[in-house]
Formats: sequence, C-alpha cells, structure tokens
Amino acid sequence: MLDLTIAISLRNEARNLPGCLKALGKDFAAQVVISDSGSTDATQEIAREWGAEVLDFKWDGKFPKKRNWF
Repeated sequence: MLDLTIAISLRNEARNLPGCLKALGKDFAAQVVISDSGSTDATQEIAREWGAEVLDFKWDGKFPKKRNWF
C-alpha cells in the first residue's frame, strides 16, 4: 500500500464510482477521500462501502473553487 491519499471530486456518480474504486483497489492507497457536491443517488453510500471518507461540499457551480478545496 502506498502512503498516498486519492481525492475524487464528484456528484451523482453511483453508476461509475464502483468501477473507479475497483480499478484503484482497496490496497492501493492509504486513503480515498470523496468530495461530494450534493449527490442525490447512492454515491455516498457506495463510497463508504469501499472505505472512502466522504466530505459534503456545498458547491456554488464554480469549478476552480471545488478543485482547490482539498
């Protein structure tokens, strides 16, 4: 396992997130952090099932703000 944190910024990605997390593998990085900007699907639940830390982010629609939030 790498001493690495993976940060993923997303919203309503329940359909794609499992494949992304599977590709990373549970033992690739020490931590996976999801910055979720208001998902209304199962995105947060899926992330937690894979052991990711989920942070709620109140996004105002400006991408640079979200990208630089971490």
